[in-house]
Amino acid sequence: MPGCGLLFSCIVLYCMYCIREALAQWCGVVWCGKQNK
Repeated sequence: MPGCGLLFSCIVLYCMYCIREALAQWCGVVWCGKQNK
């Protein structure tokens, strides 16, 4: 998980992009999916 030092930061930051960006795919797509849906 490159660029994913802290899980929390990763989830918070990438979850925002999870809607349109695919970066969360290797960061926290599972968490994003649960938060967005």
